[in-house]
This record gives sequence, C-alpha cells and structure tokens, in this order.
Amino acid sequence: MDDNLREYYKALYFTDFNSSPHDYGYSGKLSGAMYAIGEIKDAVPIIHGSAGCGFHYKYVCRRGYLPAYNAQCTELEEEDIIFGGEEKLRAAIIKTVEKYSPSMIAVIPATSVDMTYAEVDSVIKSLSNTMSCKIIAVNSEKFSHVDKRNRGRAIEDSIKNWDGSCRKNTFEFSKGCGFSEAMTAIVENLMTGQEPREKSVNICGFAWGAGGSAIVDGMARELKALDIEVNAFIPNCTTQELITAPRAALNIVTRRIPWARRMKELYGTEYFQAGTFENYRGISGIERLYLEISLALGIGKPASQSLVNRKNQIYRELGEVREYFDKFTFALVSSDYRGLPYYIEEYEREYGIRLKYVCVRMKEEDMVFDGISKETKELLMKNIRLALLNSGSKAQLLQETTEEELLAVSGAVDFVLGDQIPDFPVHAHKFLRGTGKVIPMDMAGYGNMIKGFASIIRKKSGPDWQNRDEAFCLPEYYSGVENLNLKGSRKMWEELWLQRRYGT
Repeated sequence: MDDNLREYYKALYFTDFNSSPHDYGYSGKLSGAMYAIGEIKDAVPIIHGSAGCGFHYKYVCRRGYLPAYNAQCTELEEEDIIFGGEEKLRAAIIKTVEKYSPSMIAVIPATSVDMTYAEVDSVIKSLSNTMSCKIIAVNSEKFSHVDKRNRGRAIEDSIKNWDGSCRKNTFEFSKGCGFSEAMTAIVENLMTGQEPREKSVNICGFAWGAGGSAIVDGMARELKALDIEVNAFIPNCTTQELITAPRAALNIVTRRIPWARRMKELYGTEYFQAGTFENYRGISGIERLYLEISLALGIGKPASQSLVNRKNQIYRELGEVREYFDKFTFALVSSDYRGLPYYIEEYEREYGIRLKYVCVRMKEEDMVFDGISKETKELLMKNIRLALLNSGSKAQLLQETTEEELLAVSGAVDFVLGDQIPDFPVHAHKFLRGTGKVIPMDMAGYGNMIKGFASIIRKKSGPDWQNRDEAFCLPEYYSGVENLNLKGSRKMWEELWLQRRYGT
C-alpha cells in the first residue's frame, strides 16, 4: 500500500471510529509486545503459543492499520502445554531464519507458556551461536497486565496537574505492560555499551497519536535546528540501530518509561519524560518542550534564544491568518473533557480565535467508563474557567447543554468547532472538526496546521457551502435519532463493556 495512504488510515484509526483501540481491540500483553517488535524494520516476532494467538495477534490494537504479516507462531496444542513445546519453538526459529533472514527474532510467550518459560531460555541459548541473527525473548511479569482503570487514573492525574501555566503528567503505566516488557528485553539482551555522543537523542516512537510519523519527523527538524542529532527512533528502526542506541545522551519518551529507566541503569543514558503531547500544545508549548530537552542535554542557554527567535518568526508569519479569524464568530463544543482547557487556550492564544461560546458535553456514561469521580469533574470545570480567564476569553460557558440549546448556539455563530464526529445537531456548513488529536511538535508544522485550518474556513465561507442550511448529523452517532433498535443496541454494548472493565 502507498505510504501516504497508509498514513491516512493510520491517522483515521487513531482519531475516528477507533479512538480507544486499547479498550476494544485485541489487547493483553501480547498486543503491546507485538506492537514493539512489529515496529522494528528487520525483526520477526514468533508467538510461542496456540494457533489462535498467532492468528489474532497479527492484528493488534495499536497496529490495526498495519498487521504484522510476517509474524510466526509455534501453534502449540494441549499436550505441548503439558509436556513442553521446546521442539516446536526450535523448529519455528529455524524456519523463520530460512524464510525471512531477519536481523532479529523476538520470541513472545503466550499466557499458557508464560507461567514456566524455562524452555524458551534453553532453546534460545542452544541456537544463539548457530544462527546469523540475534534471538531474544520477552520475559513477562507473571499474571499481570495494565489495570484497565489506569486510563481513568491517568486522566485524573492530568486534570489535577493542570494549573494553567506548567503541567506535567506524573502517572506512570508500568506494571504488566507488554510494550515495556518487550523494550526492556531489547535493552537487556540486544543493546551494547557505547561511547555517548553529546547533543544526541533517541526518540521513542510510542504513543504520539494520529499523524505520529509527521510529528516525530517535525521533532527531528526542530532538534536539528538546535544542532541536536537524532540517533534513532526506537523501536521504529533497525536492529543495528537498537544495538547502538546507548550512543545517545538522552532518551525522549512519552508514557512507558520502565525500559528507559533500565537503560539508564545499564548504560547511563538519561531520559526525558514528555508525558503526552497535550503538555506542549501550541507554539509556546513547543518552545517549552525543546527548552526542557536542551536543559536536559546541558545546552539550555544557547537553545533558549534560538527558540525565542523561531517562535517570534512563526507568530509574524501567522499575523495575516489571525486577522482573518477575527472576521468570524466561533463556538467550541466538545465532550473531550480532559482536553477542553487545552483547546480553549489553543484557539484563543495560538489561533487568535475569539470564542463566543464554550459548550461542555460531559456525558455521564463516559465519566463512568473512565472512572472519573465527582470531585475530579468539579476540578475540571475549575480548570476550564481558569483557561478562559488566562487566555482573556470572553466566551459564555455552557454546561450540560441540551440539543435544542446546541442548535441555537450553532445558529448564533459563524462556525462550530467540535470533536472528530458530531453527536449533536449542527448546521452542515458551520461544523469544523477540531485539531485536538493531531498536534505537531515543531513550530513550522504547527504554523502550517493553523494556515490549513484557515483554508478550510475560506472554503466553507464560499457560496457552495453557505447555501446549505440543513441540520447535519450522522445517524450512527447522533443520540437524537428515533431508532429504538439502534439506541438499545448501543446502550447494551456500552453497559457490557463497563461490566467487562470494572467487573461489576
């Protein structure tokens, strides 16, 4: 498939219909480990387990846009689980080397093998000196996986740490994460000690969200402007680049950090935890990100002036666009309760958009699903009010709005800024998809995103769109559709997943 088309479907996967792939896709620790190994360009994963595991985990939750086509499986049966699957594992490794000639093979034990694991080590030890490729195994924590409630805990953490000026997610996903376990196996069994290069970094490719490739490419350009070299994007690189990853002076990671901590213990490589991209939204946020990275590398002073100059240049380039936005009135309607304070600041400060209304749609079922407490909900509303105050917004804040009120808001403004898919009635020519899920991490890229947004408004301001007065909705997602079967099915689906999540 064409790379550009692949990136399109990848972005669609993260932003549209599968916004929570980790909740609904094939999950489990195998999923995280398969994602990590599947990103290595010249590696082949072997799932040491049943044929069912081998089939389903080729298509894991975070790689729904690109299955691991070359993944192999030992296809264990019941007697193999009882008496041992050593010979099947040996045969699978030999066959994989002959068929694919990989630079690395990673053996990922399924749960059925995970409890004993002994045969995995013995087979790898016996074959390592006879094979032309590296062979490692992912050694899993027994009977553990990331707690499904961690999503809610992480959201609560981000809300509590949002103070309008400096925010940092402190919640750590660690125990039972297949991605972390696979990365730790790479650190311990593949990487080798290197002489560190000053002003050199590794960037972890995990969890940058939609447009991930464009985001990290932009990061590389921004770092290059500061004379900082990107040693490797890990694990999105080759086996050899992973072996020499300790050449970097700093690892830049998002949320999964146990492997980075282990790398520091073994090779002395420091790490910088960026958390999520929401922490650095906007041109000023991007400036803060690279200043913090520069400080971690010990070059904060020279980088500081360079970043200020680049920021001012981008703001000058956006002057005309920001003036254009002043011609229109906008309403922000969102059910992304965690992101709303960020969106308010972003539209008001960075885009120069003057919001007339901010409509908060915190759906009770979403709050329950994420385990958000009443106290945290109240703190969120406080953050939203603080964001309005800090950005100088004069927007009217509306909470728990009805569909009739939202339709009235839509009629009172030129454009409605919403989430990816509207679940409320809104005039077709007025609805604009928000940019909240795609956040460039370089100043030029961010400026281009704002310019692109202005182009969309110019198009929707034209006569072809202005003549469309009908209310717009998608029946699958619009709660007002009078379809009892659809409503009943959706309600049953949500309740079943809530029970699965919390065991109620």
